Amino acid sequence: MHFKTQRGQSGGYRPGEKIAIKANMNGSKRHSGIKNDSFVSPAVVFALVNQLVQAGVKPGDITVYDASRYVPDPVVNACGTPALAGMHFADFAGGDGREACQRDLGQPIQWSVDPKGNPTYLPTVVTQADYLINVSLFKGHSLAGVTLTAKNHFGTLMTDLDGKPTVNPPQGANLHGFVAAYNIQGPVSWSWPQAPMSSFSPLVDLIGHPHLGGKTLLFMVDALYGVEDQNAELSTKSLFQSAPFNNYWSSSLLLSQDPVALDSVGAEILVNEPIMVTHPDILPKDSTYQNYLHEAALADNPPSKTAYNLPCLGVHDHWNNATEKKFSRNLGFNEGIELIIG
Repeated sequence: MHFKTQRGQSGGYRPGEKIAIKANMNGSKRHSGIKNDSFVSPAVVFALVNQLVQAGVKPGDITVYDASRYVPDPVVNACGTPALAGMHFADFAGGDGREACQRDLGQPIQWSVDPKGNPTYLPTVVTQADYLINVSLFKGHSLAGVTLTAKNHFGTLMTDLDGKPTVNPPQGANLHGFVAAYNIQGPVSWSWPQAPMSSFSPLVDLIGHPHLGGKTLLFMVDALYGVEDQNAELSTKSLFQSAPFNNYWSSSLLLSQDPVALDSVGAEILVNEPIMVTHPDILPKDSTYQNYLHEAALADNPPSKTAYNLPCLGVHDHWNNATEKKFSRNLGFNEGIELIIG
């Protein structure tokens, strides 16, 4: 009811209202035959959907999706209980009990700065939904530095590359250069200068989009198994060395109704984790991974002076140190983030 009250509506969920769950499936390139690829934990998906159903949501009103990847068998199988019969899965290709995401051609993304890429659309599973839940992963990223709830929506976009639908929509939309946290040197098609602080970020447009951030009930980071980068397979190389993990899996879930605050906390943990900062391609000392957090927190008057035409989208903050992990409200201030560890 809080969600509707904040939007001038009344009541809670009603049968027939659709809930789309954007789960980060970035490591999943097929439905079956996967290795220890990094994607949202099947246990997390099951627990979330099961709790929604126990709270009265009809399974047929729920869709778990990733428009640029494949919902893998372990996720689908985990939800194969009688109580969840009728729920939907949607991905890039469809088949094997999944639906193929379809572009809503009436909903092209309007970027605040022209990225000079191909027209980019939202899937109908999102535009026809009444609510959205953002379930991201806990990862470093070899281009953006970190990938949390904001960048999770790069997997919501649908566009073309080289004249056909692509599993790499940020490349088709020409967005990568705007989130490059440091100089990227590769082939001509995969090289960008570092996006500086105080520059336009397409992630702000996604956080503030009425069909994305505007519909989101809950922002989550599945941190059961944090990994070094978007291509990493789960292994003991990914054990977190910092306290309180102490050479064990990150074993956490991070939740908030504020996407900027949540990504601020997630980023603070990642950039202070030795397996991240010692990785050769992740978070160099001069990384600008924070640019989108600054831009989003000040979206009504951003450092870049970009006309996002959005209000402030959340709270950005830093903790006092990596040992105590206290943010502003933990330290007694009336504004800022309060991190509650339970």
